[in-house]
Amino acid sequence: MTAQTISGELAQTYRQIEALVMLAKCLPLRHPLPPMRGSAISPDLALLLYELVHDHRPALVVECGSGVSSLVIGYALKVVGGGHLISFEHDPRAAERALALVGRHGLERQVQIVHAALQETHTAGESWKWYGAEVEETLVGKRARLVFIDGPPGSLQPLARYPALRRLAPF
Repeated sequence: MTAQTISGELAQTYRQIEALVMLAKCLPLRHPLPPMRGSAISPDLALLLYELVHDHRPALVVECGSGVSSLVIGYALKVVGGGHLISFEHDPRAAERALALVGRHGLERQVQIVHAALQETHTAGESWKWYGAEVEETLVGKRARLVFIDGPPGSLQPLARYPALRRLAPF
């Protein structure tokens, strides 16, 4: 490794620690957040989500892919005193874990986890694996003010999240 690479990595680590400290000051945490490495969102993205909710106070947030982001958005909604998050999760075990975390953190009023298995859908003349009919069934008659797309997994196929725009546009 070069000195420039090490310096860049240290600067990035510092930014993540700084964001995590600020996030901890903003959120009224009842329990520690799950680890924010691997497939979870990074602290700087979590802080951005908090700021978006805090600044715009959306009545409805829609999220594709649950986890730490669901908790951060739920806490942010609690801080601003209103709003609701509907989070779609394709993996049934991950949906169960997310639901348990929501309960542990006391965010049942703010956060709804919906299991929506991946199904084949056709968009722009191509076939994609994307969330099933539960999305439309859950969102019928609703309008989201903030949408966070963190699923399905990007490793599923190139541009795996591409169908989100067309599927969520009516809401």
